[in-house]
Parts: sequence; C-alpha cells; structure tokens
Amino acid sequence: MPNEENPAEQPRIDVRSFEQQGGITAGIVNIQSESPPRIELSDETHEKTNEGHIYEVILTVDTRYVLPQLEVSAHAESIKSFDVTPQRSGIHMSGPAGAREGFHFETLQNVAGSYRIRVVTGKPEAVRIDLAS
Repeated sequence: MPNEENPAEQPRIDVRSFEQQGGITAGIVNIQSESPPRIELSDETHEKTNEGHIYEVILTVDTRYVLPQLEVSAHAESIKSFDVTPQRSGIHMSGPAGAREGFHFETLQNVAGSYRIRVVTGKPEAVRIDLAS
C-alpha cells in the first residue's frame, strides 16, 4: 500500500528470516513490476504457387517469462489454410483453434520465442494478422 503521506512511494513488504544462512536477511524487499513482453510481426513475404497465394510472417515474442496464452488470428476472404509453427525445438502446445469464412485462429500456450505464421489464400488479397492475450 502506498504511504499516506507520500502516495508515489513504492510499496514495501516486511520479510524476516529465522535460523537461515543466506537468502533474505535484510528484512525489507522491494518488489518491482516486470517489464511487458515485446511482441512483433516481421519478415513478411507473399508468394504465388500452385497451392495458392502464400502469406508468411514471423511472430516474435521477446519476454523474460512465457505468456500463458496468445490468440493468433488471420483475416482474409479466401483463406484455404492457416498454420502457426514454432521456430525452435521442444514441446509446442496450442489450445482452441478454429475456422470460419474469412477468419482462422489458433491459441498458443506458454508462448515465447519465434513462430512462423503461414496463410494460404485462394486469390491475391491482403491478410490481416491479429494478436490477443
């Protein structure tokens, strides 16, 4: 709780240690909030193939701690397929996903690092990518 006399003062928590060597011994711990993650889309490419019109972009989530979930959605009139693929090894989890006309989405779990988003459309058109946590 901020100090009544000085509301701008950071909250302080009284912490005590008993019969312990090392660790918290100062008695006061200042808790600072974590900086928000940096999320960006980059390296956008468009290509026409026999499969259709391919739109690819790299999603980068630069964070100190993983995000519990992030919904990635693509919006275009003629979407044929939509994939979000991690650009790292290890376990990859996703939650709810779905498709409706002109809209596909996937919910990523424990998000950090880079992901390739690939959208294939039936005709040349603008693809909009939305992100929501």
